[in-house]
Amino acid sequence: AMNKAAAERLQLENALRLALERNEFRLHFQPQIDIASGAVVAIEALIRWQSPVMGLVPPDKFIPLAEEVGLIEAIGRWVLEESGRECRRLVDAGHASIRVAVNLSMQQLRKRDIVAVVRRMLQDNAIAAGQLELEVTETVTVEAPETTIGVLRQLRALGVLLSVDDFGIGFSNLSQLARLPLDELKIDRSLISDIGRSGKSEAIIR
Repeated sequence: AMNKAAAERLQLENALRLALERNEFRLHFQPQIDIASGAVVAIEALIRWQSPVMGLVPPDKFIPLAEEVGLIEAIGRWVLEESGRECRRLVDAGHASIRVAVNLSMQQLRKRDIVAVVRRMLQDNAIAAGQLELEVTETVTVEAPETTIGVLRQLRALGVLLSVDDFGIGFSNLSQLARLPLDELKIDRSLISDIGRSGKSEAIIR
């Protein structure tokens, strides 16, 4: 069983290393809706891997592996570039008010060139910085060093929006949260689902 698991992991890793150059990744976009008006205010870029051998590989299967073997930065850059092109298409179609949200990994934030990458993406696609929203994980509110916080501040200075995804499921450090240049907290569904049933959850959300 251990040999089989090791062989499967090696196969997945080898296929993942070739997926970018073979153009096997796809972006799907999930709308964010303003409940009051019903309007789409943003779309979130979600990566999918369409392998010719394994079929549709779910992100929870290949993203942790990409982080482990050092491929997440290249994949993340591809997502950012593709999202920039999608944002340009929205503008050209008359939807300049719709933001495009893209996830950033901690590994990307640790690379100081991420600011230059984002700036170049905005310039190459001639889009306003406010149309791009970068999402980071709740880990940033717990363990981000000063250098990472500095990178976030530089990104915010570009004019892009910053948000924390799945907030409330980890060990959020509120004093750290106050130091981060954030625009939005995306509260985890585990808290939202208790609205109307749990006064404690509602108090926390407020």
